[in-house]
Amino acid sequence: MILKDLEPSPTAPASCWSPPTSSGAHAGVAEDRRLRGRQVARLVLLYPNVFPDLVRHRDEYSDTSFVPTPVFLYGLEPGQETSIEIEPGKTLIVRLVTVGKLEKDGTRDLYFELNGEGRTVTVRDQAAAQGGAVA
Repeated sequence: MILKDLEPSPTAPASCWSPPTSSGAHAGVAEDRRLRGRQVARLVLLYPNVFPDLVRHRDEYSDTSFVPTPVFLYGLEPGQETSIEIEPGKTLIVRLVTVGKLEKDGTRDLYFELNGEGRTVTVRDQAAAQGGAVA
């Protein structure tokens, strides 16, 4: 037994933690409908160096936790499709149709379908800014 001669604690380890207030750097995430009280406290305590990055990411891009991990990390290839459940009963079907040519200002047009309806969005190509993209 791991405890050997010691008595086990009758309470849960996290029961003595007090959740952080919803002020300062934690406010954006603490107010998010998916992260509440103890969950925020655990994030702050377990990942003190990463948590501020999460807050900044959520401030800039909103909640991206709905996006499947491989799509978030690697993106879609032209012709590839994914489904994103944004809430129970609401699923978005996203299909990347094609990627436009690199413009002189470092942007590209992305042509995709959202639930079968054509959309276009212009994005800054980060790889082009670093000299790694091919026009």
